[in-house]
Amino acid sequence: MSPEDACREVYQGDAALGRLLSKAGVSVDAAWRLELIQGVLAAPEPVAEADRWIGLVAPDASPALAA
Repeated sequence: MSPEDACREVYQGDAALGRLLSKAGVSVDAAWRLELIQGVLAAPEPVAEADRWIGLVAPDASPALAA
């Protein structure tokens, strides 16, 4: 596993997120990523299968992207 694929516990920034999305074949701009994250954070708690939205955005998400 390369360092890029390693899961981190701290957000690594927009550029790192962009690289991980690109690696997963997802091409979106920074504004779209921000809106997506805001939407996920606004979801009511508790959510069954809270990480399921990741598959909608990036079906081939690496563990690092899913983290």
